[in-house]
Amino acid sequence: MLWKLIVGWKKEFASKINTPIIKTVVQSYKHWILFIVCVSQSAYLYRQISDFTWIGGDDLLTLTLINQESFNEFVKSLSSGLNVFPPLYFVFAYLLVNTFEFSKDILLWMHIPLLWISISLTYKLFRSFTNWQIASFATISIATLKSAFLTQAIHVRPYCLYYCASLATALTAINFQKKESKLNFLLYWTAFQVLTHTHYYGLPIGMLVSIPLLFSELSNVKKWMALVITLAPTFLTYAYFLPSQMSFLFFAGTLGGTTFQDIISYYRVLSFPAIFCFGVFLILSLFSKEKFYDKNNVPFGLLILGASPLLITLALSMTFGEGTYFRYFIPAQVGIVSFAIWLIFLVRPLTLSRKLTTSLFLISLSLLIAWSVRNFSNRQRTFEKNYPLSMDFEYSKITDSEIPFFTSHLPSFLKIIHDPNWPLQSNLLRTDETDFIELPKFSKMLSLSTKKDLENLDQFIYHFYYSGPHSNIDFDPKEWADENGYNISELNHYPLVLRFNRN
Repeated sequence: MLWKLIVGWKKEFASKINTPIIKTVVQSYKHWILFIVCVSQSAYLYRQISDFTWIGGDDLLTLTLINQESFNEFVKSLSSGLNVFPPLYFVFAYLLVNTFEFSKDILLWMHIPLLWISISLTYKLFRSFTNWQIASFATISIATLKSAFLTQAIHVRPYCLYYCASLATALTAINFQKKESKLNFLLYWTAFQVLTHTHYYGLPIGMLVSIPLLFSELSNVKKWMALVITLAPTFLTYAYFLPSQMSFLFFAGTLGGTTFQDIISYYRVLSFPAIFCFGVFLILSLFSKEKFYDKNNVPFGLLILGASPLLITLALSMTFGEGTYFRYFIPAQVGIVSFAIWLIFLVRPLTLSRKLTTSLFLISLSLLIAWSVRNFSNRQRTFEKNYPLSMDFEYSKITDSEIPFFTSHLPSFLKIIHDPNWPLQSNLLRTDETDFIELPKFSKMLSLSTKKDLENLDQFIYHFYYSGPHSNIDFDPKEWADENGYNISELNHYPLVLRFNRN
Protein backbone atom coordinates (compact mmCIF):
# COMPACT_ATOMS: atom_id res chain seq x y z
CA MET A 1 0.00 0.00 0.00
CA LEU A 2 2.78 2.44 0.95
CA TRP A 3 4.63 1.66 -2.27
CA LYS A 4 1.52 2.42 -4.30
CA LEU A 5 1.12 5.77 -2.51
CA ILE A 6 4.74 6.67 -3.26
CA VAL A 7 4.40 5.71 -6.92
CA GLY A 8 1.13 7.64 -7.19
CA TRP A 9 2.72 10.74 -5.58
CA LYS A 10 5.66 10.60 -8.00
CA LYS A 11 3.29 10.40 -10.98
CA GLU A 12 1.24 13.31 -9.64
CA PHE A 13 4.38 15.44 -9.05
CA ALA A 14 5.68 14.61 -12.53
CA SER A 15 2.39 15.71 -14.06
CA LYS A 16 2.62 19.02 -12.22
CA ILE A 17 6.17 19.49 -13.46
CA ASN A 18 4.88 19.14 -17.02
CA THR A 19 2.14 21.76 -16.60
CA PRO A 20 2.24 24.76 -18.98
CA ILE A 21 3.24 27.10 -16.10
CA ILE A 22 6.41 25.15 -15.32
CA LYS A 23 7.24 24.78 -19.00
CA THR A 24 6.85 28.53 -19.40
CA VAL A 25 9.22 29.20 -16.51
CA VAL A 26 11.86 26.77 -17.79
CA GLN A 27 11.59 27.23 -21.53
CA SER A 28 10.11 30.66 -22.26
CA TYR A 29 12.56 32.78 -20.32
CA LYS A 30 12.98 34.92 -23.42
CA HIS A 31 10.41 37.48 -22.20
CA TRP A 32 11.02 37.96 -18.51
CA ILE A 33 14.81 37.54 -18.49
CA LEU A 34 15.07 40.35 -21.05
CA PHE A 35 12.63 42.37 -18.98
CA ILE A 36 14.84 41.92 -15.92
CA VAL A 37 17.89 43.01 -17.91
CA CYS A 38 16.06 46.17 -18.97
CA VAL A 39 14.93 46.91 -15.41
CA SER A 40 18.35 46.31 -13.85
CA GLN A 41 20.18 48.40 -16.44
CA SER A 42 17.56 51.14 -16.13
CA ALA A 43 18.35 51.20 -12.40
CA TYR A 44 22.03 51.47 -13.26
CA LEU A 45 21.36 54.38 -15.62
CA TYR A 46 19.20 56.02 -12.94
CA ARG A 47 22.13 55.91 -10.54
CA GLN A 48 24.57 57.23 -13.13
CA ILE A 49 22.23 60.02 -14.21
CA SER A 50 21.59 61.01 -10.60
CA ASP A 51 25.37 61.39 -10.14
CA PHE A 52 25.88 63.25 -13.41
CA THR A 53 27.63 66.62 -13.43
CA TRP A 54 27.88 68.80 -16.50
CA ILE A 55 31.65 68.90 -16.84
CA GLY A 56 32.47 66.99 -20.05
CA GLY A 57 33.43 68.98 -23.13
CA ASP A 58 31.08 67.06 -25.43
CA ASP A 59 28.14 67.47 -23.05
CA LEU A 60 28.80 71.19 -22.71
CA LEU A 61 29.08 71.56 -26.48
CA THR A 62 25.56 70.14 -26.80
CA LEU A 63 24.27 72.39 -24.03
CA THR A 64 25.89 75.46 -25.63
CA LEU A 65 24.56 74.55 -29.08
CA ILE A 66 20.92 74.39 -27.97
CA ASN A 67 21.16 77.39 -25.64
CA GLN A 68 20.36 80.00 -28.30
CA GLU A 69 18.32 83.20 -28.26
CA SER A 70 16.31 82.25 -31.35
CA PHE A 71 15.71 79.39 -33.73
CA ASN A 72 17.66 81.21 -36.45
CA GLU A 73 20.68 81.39 -34.15
CA PHE A 74 20.22 77.69 -33.42
CA VAL A 75 20.27 76.79 -37.14
CA LYS A 76 23.41 78.91 -37.57
CA SER A 77 25.01 77.01 -34.70
CA LEU A 78 24.17 73.68 -36.33
CA SER A 79 26.17 74.75 -39.39
CA SER A 80 29.22 75.72 -37.37
CA GLY A 81 32.47 73.79 -37.60
CA LEU A 82 32.18 73.12 -33.85
CA ASN A 83 29.27 70.80 -34.64
CA VAL A 84 30.10 67.69 -36.65
CA PHE A 85 26.67 66.03 -36.59
CA PRO A 86 23.50 66.20 -38.66
CA PRO A 87 20.70 68.22 -37.00
CA LEU A 88 18.05 65.71 -35.84
CA TYR A 89 19.25 64.94 -32.29
CA PHE A 90 19.91 68.60 -31.54
CA VAL A 91 16.53 69.67 -32.92
CA PHE A 92 14.87 67.28 -30.45
CA ALA A 93 17.11 68.62 -27.68
CA TYR A 94 16.34 72.24 -28.58
CA LEU A 95 12.59 71.60 -28.58
CA LEU A 96 12.66 69.76 -25.25
CA VAL A 97 14.88 72.21 -23.38
CA ASN A 98 14.16 75.58 -25.02
CA THR A 99 10.65 75.28 -26.43
CA PHE A 100 8.97 72.97 -23.92
CA GLU A 101 11.26 74.11 -21.08
CA PHE A 102 12.15 70.72 -19.69
CA SER A 103 15.21 70.47 -17.48
CA LYS A 104 18.41 69.94 -19.45
CA ASP A 105 18.72 66.60 -17.63
CA ILE A 106 15.93 65.26 -19.85
CA LEU A 107 18.67 64.72 -22.44
CA LEU A 108 20.07 62.04 -20.12
CA TRP A 109 16.79 60.54 -18.93
CA MET A 110 15.74 59.87 -22.54
CA HIS A 111 18.45 57.19 -22.66
CA ILE A 112 16.37 54.89 -20.44
CA PRO A 113 13.56 54.37 -23.01
CA LEU A 114 16.25 54.17 -25.70
CA LEU A 115 17.84 51.34 -23.70
CA TRP A 116 14.59 49.35 -23.79
CA ILE A 117 14.25 50.04 -27.51
CA SER A 118 17.83 48.92 -28.18
CA ILE A 119 17.39 45.61 -26.33
CA SER A 120 14.07 44.95 -28.08
CA LEU A 121 15.56 45.68 -31.51
CA THR A 122 18.61 43.52 -30.76
CA TYR A 123 16.40 40.57 -29.87
CA LYS A 124 14.21 41.06 -32.96
CA LEU A 125 17.27 41.17 -35.22
CA PHE A 126 18.56 37.87 -33.87
CA ARG A 127 15.07 36.42 -33.94
CA SER A 128 14.81 37.27 -37.66
CA PHE A 129 17.13 34.38 -38.49
CA THR A 130 17.30 32.04 -35.51
CA ASN A 131 15.16 30.61 -32.72
CA TRP A 132 14.15 32.43 -29.56
CA GLN A 133 16.61 30.62 -27.28
CA ILE A 134 19.66 31.72 -29.27
CA ALA A 135 18.20 35.19 -29.84
CA SER A 136 17.59 35.72 -26.11
CA PHE A 137 21.01 34.44 -25.09
CA ALA A 138 22.82 36.55 -27.69
CA THR A 139 20.91 39.65 -26.60
CA ILE A 140 21.74 39.08 -22.93
CA SER A 141 25.40 38.49 -23.79
CA ILE A 142 25.59 41.84 -25.59
CA ALA A 143 23.78 43.66 -22.79
CA THR A 144 25.89 42.25 -19.95
CA LEU A 145 29.34 41.30 -21.23
CA LYS A 146 30.16 44.49 -23.14
CA SER A 147 27.22 46.76 -23.69
CA ALA A 148 28.20 49.17 -26.45
CA PHE A 149 25.02 51.11 -25.68
CA LEU A 150 25.76 51.68 -21.99
CA THR A 151 29.25 52.97 -22.70
CA GLN A 152 27.67 55.99 -24.42
CA ALA A 153 24.53 56.44 -22.29
CA ILE A 154 26.05 58.95 -19.86
CA HIS A 155 26.86 61.49 -22.54
CA VAL A 156 24.54 64.15 -23.94
CA ARG A 157 25.39 63.26 -27.51
CA PRO A 158 23.58 61.50 -30.41
CA TYR A 159 25.30 58.11 -30.02
CA CYS A 160 22.48 56.18 -28.32
CA LEU A 161 19.86 57.44 -30.78
CA TYR A 162 22.29 56.56 -33.58
CA TYR A 163 22.68 53.05 -32.11
CA CYS A 164 18.92 52.45 -31.98
CA ALA A 165 18.36 53.95 -35.43
CA SER A 166 21.06 51.68 -36.90
CA LEU A 167 19.38 48.58 -35.51
CA ALA A 168 15.95 49.81 -36.61
CA THR A 169 17.21 50.42 -40.15
CA ALA A 170 18.74 46.94 -40.33
CA LEU A 171 15.55 45.32 -39.01
CA THR A 172 13.17 47.24 -41.27
CA ALA A 173 15.41 46.49 -44.28
CA ILE A 174 15.20 42.78 -43.44
CA ASN A 175 11.42 42.97 -43.03
CA PHE A 176 10.98 44.85 -46.29
CA GLN A 177 13.10 42.28 -48.13
CA LYS A 178 10.90 39.51 -46.70
CA LYS A 179 7.65 41.28 -47.51
CA GLU A 180 7.71 44.15 -50.00
CA SER A 181 4.75 46.18 -48.77
CA LYS A 182 4.17 49.93 -48.61
CA LEU A 183 4.04 49.82 -44.81
CA ASN A 184 7.36 48.00 -44.55
CA PHE A 185 8.98 50.47 -46.94
CA LEU A 186 7.61 53.40 -44.93
CA LEU A 187 9.07 51.92 -41.74
CA TYR A 188 12.40 51.35 -43.46
CA TRP A 189 12.43 54.87 -44.94
CA THR A 190 11.65 56.43 -41.55
CA ALA A 191 14.37 54.47 -39.75
CA PHE A 192 16.87 55.37 -42.48
CA GLN A 193 16.10 59.09 -42.15
CA VAL A 194 16.46 59.02 -38.36
CA LEU A 195 19.79 57.22 -38.75
CA THR A 196 21.32 59.48 -41.38
CA HIS A 197 20.02 62.68 -39.77
CA THR A 198 21.47 61.70 -36.39
CA HIS A 199 25.07 60.85 -37.30
CA TYR A 200 27.15 61.22 -40.45
CA TYR A 201 28.32 57.63 -40.07
CA GLY A 202 24.65 56.75 -40.36
CA LEU A 203 24.79 57.15 -44.14
CA PRO A 204 27.43 54.44 -44.77
CA ILE A 205 25.86 52.22 -42.08
CA GLY A 206 22.40 52.65 -43.62
CA MET A 207 23.64 51.98 -47.14
CA LEU A 208 25.61 48.91 -46.06
CA VAL A 209 22.68 47.22 -44.30
CA SER A 210 20.48 48.11 -47.29
CA ILE A 211 22.65 46.39 -49.91
CA PRO A 212 20.47 43.21 -49.94
CA LEU A 213 17.51 45.35 -51.07
CA LEU A 214 19.28 45.81 -54.40
CA PHE A 215 18.71 42.11 -55.02
CA SER A 216 15.01 42.14 -54.17
CA GLU A 217 12.35 41.14 -56.66
CA LEU A 218 11.27 44.72 -57.33
CA SER A 219 11.58 45.97 -60.88
CA ASN A 220 14.55 48.16 -61.73
CA VAL A 221 12.30 51.21 -62.03
CA LYS A 222 10.88 50.69 -58.54
CA LYS A 223 14.36 50.09 -57.14
CA TRP A 224 15.59 53.38 -58.54
CA MET A 225 12.52 55.19 -57.28
CA ALA A 226 12.98 53.70 -53.82
CA LEU A 227 16.67 54.63 -53.84
CA VAL A 228 15.96 58.25 -54.78
CA ILE A 229 13.11 58.59 -52.28
CA THR A 230 15.31 57.15 -49.53
CA LEU A 231 18.49 59.14 -50.20
CA ALA A 232 17.05 62.49 -51.33
CA PRO A 233 16.19 63.92 -47.86
CA THR A 234 19.61 62.94 -46.52
CA PHE A 235 21.52 64.46 -49.43
CA LEU A 236 19.51 67.70 -49.18
CA THR A 237 20.24 68.00 -45.46
CA TYR A 238 23.91 67.17 -45.88
CA ALA A 239 24.24 69.63 -48.77
CA TYR A 240 22.97 72.41 -46.49
CA PHE A 241 24.92 71.67 -43.30
CA LEU A 242 27.99 69.62 -44.17
CA PRO A 243 29.94 72.07 -46.39
CA SER A 244 29.78 74.80 -43.72
CA GLN A 245 30.81 72.37 -41.01
CA MET A 246 33.75 71.03 -43.00
CA SER A 247 34.98 74.48 -44.09
CA PHE A 248 36.02 75.18 -40.50
CA LEU A 249 36.59 71.92 -38.67
CA PHE A 250 37.70 73.15 -35.27
CA PHE A 251 38.54 69.68 -33.93
CA ALA A 252 40.58 68.56 -36.95
CA GLY A 253 43.37 66.24 -35.88
CA THR A 254 41.49 64.87 -32.87
CA LEU A 255 38.93 62.67 -34.62
CA GLY A 256 40.70 59.33 -34.31
CA GLY A 257 42.91 57.33 -36.64
CA THR A 258 42.35 54.93 -39.52
CA THR A 259 45.22 52.51 -39.07
CA PHE A 260 45.07 48.73 -39.09
CA GLN A 261 45.76 48.81 -35.36
CA ASP A 262 42.66 50.98 -34.88
CA ILE A 263 40.53 48.42 -36.72
CA ILE A 264 41.89 45.62 -34.52
CA SER A 265 41.15 47.63 -31.37
CA TYR A 266 37.51 48.19 -32.42
CA TYR A 267 36.93 44.50 -33.06
CA ARG A 268 38.76 43.49 -29.89
CA VAL A 269 36.35 45.54 -27.78
CA LEU A 270 33.17 44.80 -29.72
CA SER A 271 33.79 41.05 -30.12
CA PHE A 272 33.66 39.90 -26.49
CA PRO A 273 29.96 38.86 -26.64
CA ALA A 274 30.50 37.17 -30.04
CA ILE A 275 33.44 35.11 -28.81
CA PHE A 276 31.54 34.11 -25.67
CA CYS A 277 28.42 33.11 -27.63
CA PHE A 278 30.49 31.07 -30.07
CA GLY A 279 32.21 29.22 -27.21
CA VAL A 280 28.97 28.49 -25.34
CA PHE A 281 27.14 27.30 -28.47
CA LEU A 282 30.11 25.14 -29.46
CA ILE A 283 30.20 23.44 -26.05
CA LEU A 284 26.42 22.90 -26.00
CA SER A 285 26.51 21.47 -29.52
CA LEU A 286 28.70 18.63 -28.20
CA PHE A 287 25.73 17.48 -26.11
CA SER A 288 23.23 17.83 -28.94
CA LYS A 289 22.03 14.46 -30.27
CA GLU A 290 18.79 15.42 -31.98
CA LYS A 291 18.27 16.60 -35.53
CA PHE A 292 19.89 20.00 -35.75
CA TYR A 293 18.07 23.24 -36.14
CA ASP A 294 18.92 24.40 -39.66
CA LYS A 295 17.46 27.92 -39.77
CA ASN A 296 20.83 29.65 -39.96
CA ASN A 297 20.37 31.94 -42.93
CA VAL A 298 21.73 35.11 -41.33
CA PRO A 299 20.59 38.20 -43.29
CA PHE A 300 23.46 39.47 -45.39
CA GLY A 301 22.83 43.01 -44.15
CA LEU A 302 23.69 41.94 -40.59
CA LEU A 303 26.95 40.37 -41.71
CA ILE A 304 27.83 43.62 -43.49
CA LEU A 305 26.92 45.53 -40.32
CA GLY A 306 29.50 43.43 -38.50
CA ALA A 307 32.06 44.26 -41.18
CA SER A 308 31.27 47.99 -41.16
CA PRO A 309 34.26 49.04 -38.95
CA LEU A 310 36.61 47.44 -41.45
CA LEU A 311 34.84 48.77 -44.55
CA ILE A 312 34.33 52.33 -43.29
CA THR A 313 37.81 52.66 -41.83
CA LEU A 314 39.39 51.46 -45.06
CA ALA A 315 37.30 53.95 -47.02
CA LEU A 316 38.30 56.79 -44.69
CA SER A 317 41.99 55.85 -44.86
CA MET A 318 41.84 56.33 -48.63
CA THR A 319 39.94 59.64 -48.43
CA PHE A 320 39.84 61.91 -45.36
CA GLY A 321 42.36 59.95 -43.33
CA GLU A 322 40.75 60.54 -39.92
CA GLY A 323 37.45 60.27 -38.17
CA THR A 324 37.09 56.88 -36.44
CA TYR A 325 36.34 56.26 -32.79
CA PHE A 326 34.97 53.25 -30.95
CA ARG A 327 31.61 54.92 -30.36
CA TYR A 328 31.10 55.45 -34.11
CA PHE A 329 30.98 51.67 -34.59
CA ILE A 330 28.84 50.57 -31.64
CA PRO A 331 25.99 49.31 -33.91
CA ALA A 332 28.43 46.81 -35.46
CA GLN A 333 28.38 44.71 -32.29
CA VAL A 334 25.05 43.11 -33.21
CA GLY A 335 26.42 42.22 -36.64
CA ILE A 336 29.57 40.69 -35.13
CA VAL A 337 27.51 38.46 -32.83
CA SER A 338 25.30 37.51 -35.79
CA PHE A 339 28.45 36.43 -37.61
CA ALA A 340 29.42 34.23 -34.62
CA ILE A 341 26.00 32.56 -34.66
CA TRP A 342 26.25 31.97 -38.40
CA LEU A 343 29.74 30.53 -37.96
CA ILE A 344 28.75 28.06 -35.26
CA PHE A 345 26.11 26.56 -37.53
CA LEU A 346 28.77 26.07 -40.19
CA VAL A 347 31.22 24.50 -37.74
CA ARG A 348 28.84 22.39 -35.67
CA PRO A 349 25.05 22.77 -36.01
CA LEU A 350 23.25 23.19 -32.68
CA THR A 351 20.07 21.53 -31.49
CA LEU A 352 18.35 23.06 -28.48
CA SER A 353 16.58 20.45 -26.39
CA ARG A 354 14.84 21.34 -23.12
CA LYS A 355 18.00 20.57 -21.15
CA LEU A 356 20.15 22.78 -23.36
CA THR A 357 17.54 25.54 -23.15
CA THR A 358 17.74 25.31 -19.36
CA SER A 359 21.52 25.53 -19.61
CA LEU A 360 21.26 28.72 -21.65
CA PHE A 361 18.83 30.10 -19.09
CA LEU A 362 21.23 29.41 -16.22
CA ILE A 363 24.16 30.97 -18.08
CA SER A 364 22.00 34.00 -18.92
CA LEU A 365 21.04 34.35 -15.27
CA SER A 366 24.70 34.09 -14.27
CA LEU A 367 25.64 36.82 -16.74
CA LEU A 368 22.94 39.08 -15.35
CA ILE A 369 23.99 38.45 -11.74
CA ALA A 370 27.66 39.01 -12.58
CA TRP A 371 26.83 42.25 -14.38
CA SER A 372 24.71 43.46 -11.45
CA VAL A 373 27.39 42.64 -8.88
CA ARG A 374 30.04 44.38 -10.96
CA ASN A 375 27.99 47.54 -11.45
CA PHE A 376 26.09 47.88 -8.18
CA SER A 377 28.57 46.71 -5.53
CA ASN A 378 31.07 49.10 -3.97
CA ARG A 379 29.30 52.12 -5.27
CA GLN A 380 31.59 54.97 -6.15
CA ARG A 381 30.39 58.33 -7.35
CA THR A 382 31.76 58.80 -10.83
CA PHE A 383 31.30 62.55 -10.85
CA GLU A 384 32.45 63.62 -7.41
CA LYS A 385 34.44 66.56 -8.78
CA ASN A 386 32.66 69.52 -10.25
CA TYR A 387 35.37 70.20 -12.80
CA PRO A 388 37.07 68.30 -15.64
CA LEU A 389 40.76 67.36 -15.63
CA SER A 390 41.53 70.46 -17.64
CA MET A 391 40.46 72.54 -14.63
CA ASP A 392 42.00 70.31 -11.98
CA PHE A 393 43.83 72.84 -9.82
CA GLU A 394 43.25 74.68 -6.57
CA TYR A 395 40.79 77.48 -7.24
CA SER A 396 41.55 79.26 -3.98
CA LYS A 397 44.77 80.55 -5.56
CA ILE A 398 42.84 82.67 -8.07
CA THR A 399 39.64 83.64 -6.24
CA ASP A 400 40.44 87.37 -6.34
CA SER A 401 37.60 88.50 -8.61
CA GLU A 402 39.52 91.61 -9.61
CA ILE A 403 41.93 89.50 -11.68
CA PRO A 404 40.63 88.54 -15.15
CA PHE A 405 40.98 84.89 -16.14
CA PHE A 406 42.01 83.82 -19.66
CA THR A 407 42.12 80.33 -21.17
CA SER A 408 42.93 79.14 -24.67
CA HIS A 409 41.17 75.80 -24.07
CA LEU A 410 37.61 75.81 -25.40
CA PRO A 411 36.23 72.91 -23.27
CA SER A 412 37.50 74.64 -20.11
CA PHE A 413 35.87 77.89 -21.18
CA LEU A 414 32.58 76.05 -21.81
CA LYS A 415 32.73 74.70 -18.27
CA ILE A 416 33.31 78.18 -16.88
CA ILE A 417 30.48 79.92 -18.72
CA HIS A 418 27.99 77.23 -17.65
CA ASP A 419 29.10 77.27 -14.00
CA PRO A 420 27.06 79.85 -12.03
CA ASN A 421 29.51 79.59 -9.12
CA TRP A 422 32.62 80.48 -11.09
CA PRO A 423 33.85 83.74 -9.47
CA LEU A 424 36.17 85.24 -12.08
CA GLN A 425 35.67 87.40 -15.12
CA SER A 426 36.70 84.90 -17.80
CA ASN A 427 37.71 85.13 -21.43
CA LEU A 428 38.60 82.78 -24.28
CA LEU A 429 41.98 83.78 -25.69
CA ARG A 430 42.54 82.92 -29.35
CA THR A 431 44.97 84.13 -32.00
CA ASP A 432 43.71 82.59 -35.26
CA GLU A 433 41.65 85.13 -37.23
CA THR A 434 39.27 82.43 -38.45
CA ASP A 435 38.31 81.60 -34.85
CA PHE A 436 36.98 85.14 -34.40
CA ILE A 437 34.63 84.61 -37.34
CA GLU A 438 33.55 81.02 -36.76
CA LEU A 439 33.33 80.49 -32.99
CA PRO A 440 30.69 83.21 -32.41
CA LYS A 441 28.57 81.48 -35.08
CA PHE A 442 28.32 78.53 -32.71
CA SER A 443 27.29 80.71 -29.78
CA LYS A 444 27.36 84.38 -28.85
CA MET A 445 28.72 83.27 -25.48
CA LEU A 446 31.99 82.47 -27.21
CA SER A 447 33.24 86.04 -27.28
CA LEU A 448 36.99 85.99 -27.94
CA SER A 449 39.94 87.97 -26.66
CA THR A 450 43.21 88.77 -28.41
CA LYS A 451 46.74 89.34 -27.20
CA LYS A 452 46.07 93.05 -27.65
CA ASP A 453 43.44 92.84 -24.90
CA LEU A 454 46.07 91.52 -22.48
CA GLU A 455 48.33 94.54 -22.95
CA ASN A 456 45.81 96.84 -21.25
CA LEU A 457 45.74 94.81 -18.02
CA ASP A 458 47.96 95.29 -14.98
CA GLN A 459 47.49 91.67 -13.99
CA PHE A 460 45.68 88.59 -15.24
CA ILE A 461 45.68 84.79 -15.00
CA TYR A 462 46.36 82.52 -17.98
CA HIS A 463 45.33 78.86 -18.19
CA PHE A 464 46.51 76.30 -20.76
CA TYR A 465 45.59 72.64 -21.27
CA TYR A 466 46.36 70.47 -24.29
CA SER A 467 43.65 68.17 -25.65
CA GLY A 468 44.48 68.31 -29.34
CA PRO A 469 45.77 70.68 -32.04
CA HIS A 470 42.82 73.01 -31.39
CA SER A 471 44.30 73.82 -27.97
CA ASN A 472 47.37 75.53 -29.40
CA ILE A 473 47.49 79.25 -30.09
CA ASP A 474 50.24 81.66 -31.07
CA PHE A 475 51.03 82.67 -27.50
CA ASP A 476 54.32 81.93 -25.74
CA PRO A 477 53.75 83.16 -22.16
CA LYS A 478 57.40 83.76 -21.28
CA GLU A 479 58.28 85.43 -24.55
CA TRP A 480 55.17 87.60 -24.48
CA ALA A 481 55.79 88.61 -20.85
CA ASP A 482 59.36 89.68 -21.62
CA GLU A 483 58.23 91.71 -24.64
CA ASN A 484 55.44 93.49 -22.76
CA GLY A 485 57.00 94.04 -19.35
CA TYR A 486 55.27 91.42 -17.18
CA ASN A 487 56.46 89.11 -14.42
CA ILE A 488 55.14 85.53 -14.36
CA SER A 489 54.44 83.38 -11.32
CA GLU A 490 53.36 79.74 -11.75
CA LEU A 491 50.25 78.84 -9.74
CA ASN A 492 49.89 75.31 -11.14
CA HIS A 493 52.24 73.25 -13.27
CA TYR A 494 49.69 71.25 -15.29
CA PRO A 495 47.18 72.26 -16.31
CA LEU A 496 49.35 75.32 -16.64
CA VAL A 497 48.10 78.29 -14.59
CA LEU A 498 50.19 81.47 -14.67
CA ARG A 499 49.74 84.83 -13.00
CA PHE A 500 50.95 87.85 -14.95
CA ASN A 501 51.84 91.07 -13.13
CA ARG A 502 53.13 94.21 -14.81
CA ASN A 503 56.67 95.15 -13.78
